Amino acid sequence: MWKKRVLNAIESYLFLLPAGIILIIFLYYPLVNSIEFSFYRFENFLPSEFVGLENFRTAFNDPMFWNSIYLTFKWVLMNAFLPTLGGLILALLLEYFTRRLWFTNTVRTILFMPQMMSMVAVGLLWTLIYDPNLGIINAVLKFFGYTGKFVALGNLDTAIYMVYIPVLWKGVGFSMVVFSAAMQSINHEILESAIVEGATKWKQIRYITVPSIMSTITMVIIINMIDGFKAFDLLYVLTRGGPGNSTEITAVYAYKQAFFAYKFEYASTMLFCLLICVIVFLIVFQTVFGKLERHYSAD
Repeated sequence: MWKKRVLNAIESYLFLLPAGIILIIFLYYPLVNSIEFSFYRFENFLPSEFVGLENFRTAFNDPMFWNSIYLTFKWVLMNAFLPTLGGLILALLLEYFTRRLWFTNTVRTILFMPQMMSMVAVGLLWTLIYDPNLGIINAVLKFFGYTGKFVALGNLDTAIYMVYIPVLWKGVGFSMVVFSAAMQSINHEILESAIVEGATKWKQIRYITVPSIMSTITMVIIINMIDGFKAFDLLYVLTRGGPGNSTEITAVYAYKQAFFAYKFEYASTMLFCLLICVIVFLIVFQTVFGKLERHYSAD
């Protein structure tokens, strides 16, 4: 019997082997290499001299690096909560305040369609929308009598928010679909009992729906947060970190240092520091939301 269990285990691991090899070659080996590069100085595109923590000292004394870290976490927090909140509101409206199924399905499909586009395509599309001369925003403003030109990506203070609008437009549909599926799995007997007792739609949402899908809300926030940390393509297509450095998150700054200044070791150092920040941030976040989820489960 034990020989059969061993053979079954070996067979299972053999099925996992191809995926494991791909992960090692294309994920874990480059990750370890990048961490190793942060302890070296490069010459002729190759690591030449071990310098210990010198690259880290350079990063810690670089105000542009700290600005990029600040912008990264600002972006991540927006990406974690805004699409989640927007998707939750849309799901509640579709599930509780629409009566016709065809209308609900049509709206859900339309709102989810941007999710199927790549971020580069979204960036190119919104580049045209924001264009001061050809964009639809300025055309609408001109139609209503505005004589100037609205340069959406030209303001240092608001550029990062304008860049984030396409992300919200693309990502809110995913959150909405996940929340709609979670709401449909709630025990309808509980909702029917609440209706019989005279509970309004708001009370149903407050005391039944939201607590019942709290684990789904946590999952969606974590997924959106991870997507925020991976942000690069949209920002680079729309602004390349500008105007000034107002949208230069760490990924964009590291890319510039690596492929324009040829400081591959410095780029590796910054991304390694960002990786540590991400791990700490996710641990703290999961701890806080884990307690919140257990609180609602207990209730």
